Amino acid sequence: MKLALNRGKLFDVVIYTCCVIYVFIVSIILSQFYTEGDQYIYNNAYDSIKGQSLLEGFINYKFNINTDEPMHFLIIWFFSNLGFPKYLLMALSNVLLISILYRIFLRWNVHLFIFGTIVIFNFYLYVLFFAAERLKFGFIFFLFSYYYFGATIKKYLYLVFSFLSHVQILIFPFIFLTSNLNNFFSFKKVLVVVFIGLPFCLGIGYYMFDHLLVKYIAYSDLASNKNIFLNTWQVFLFMTLTMLYTNKWVKIFFIFFIIAIFSAFLGPERITMIAFIYFMYYGLQINRGINFGVLFSSFYYSIKTAIFVYNIIFFNNGFAE
Repeated sequence: MKLALNRGKLFDVVIYTCCVIYVFIVSIILSQFYTEGDQYIYNNAYDSIKGQSLLEGFINYKFNINTDEPMHFLIIWFFSNLGFPKYLLMALSNVLLISILYRIFLRWNVHLFIFGTIVIFNFYLYVLFFAAERLKFGFIFFLFSYYYFGATIKKYLYLVFSFLSHVQILIFPFIFLTSNLNNFFSFKKVLVVVFIGLPFCLGIGYYMFDHLLVKYIAYSDLASNKNIFLNTWQVFLFMTLTMLYTNKWVKIFFIFFIIAIFSAFLGPERITMIAFIYFMYYGLQINRGINFGVLFSSFYYSIKTAIFVYNIIFFNNGFAE
């Protein structure tokens, strides 16, 4: 019995190690090709703040990236001033991302075949690996917050870091709070929300108002070019798939309805990822992730991943058209 258990743990370590090596090597290789699109801006920002003070660097950073979210800046300012190559920093951050995913998947008892499939083929992971750099750090901190959900201080600290990395992460706690209102009707929780949560949200809103307004205008303009069906159909597809794996249909409908509203007004490009994450949250915990919904979505996104990698290699931009 002990021998079997040890063999199982050894197999876990081998699979995890292979995934880490794969992600590290692929990150190093593809980052050399990804020089256009968002990465052109991120690379310029990384090089331009090297050797500058914190204040000078942030001014230069805002000039290049036009954002007020400070966490990504603090990370790249620190490592650029250490003389750390950007491609190596991003490769290590990609490894950190899949490492915390691995710990969460172990907690959910997800089959390692599914973990390996997601790491190697999932489109949204590749977007985080190579394109959506600020959002990647937002998700890293957000996943750490989820992993330490029972440890209050760590949980909230990582959660704040995730907001300060990318404001899009705020959608997750918003959905959580609005879909679990029945769990918050107690005097103590109301006091926490009123005296801690509300001032914090107002402070973040005040600090990020200009940035949020600019992003809303940009995304809403793109969304207005499509009809509501094109903006939301993927959200409702994932809602349907999610309902296969839970009997909490009312809650699921409410969650995806909120996501659909965001998608209708802001477009599906970033919001569909949120719908996919909620689907995977439920789907991966059924039959260790080996089920129709997870396998079907993995196959579908493997095609998008192949196109994304092809575009990186031949056009230096994963989203080249």
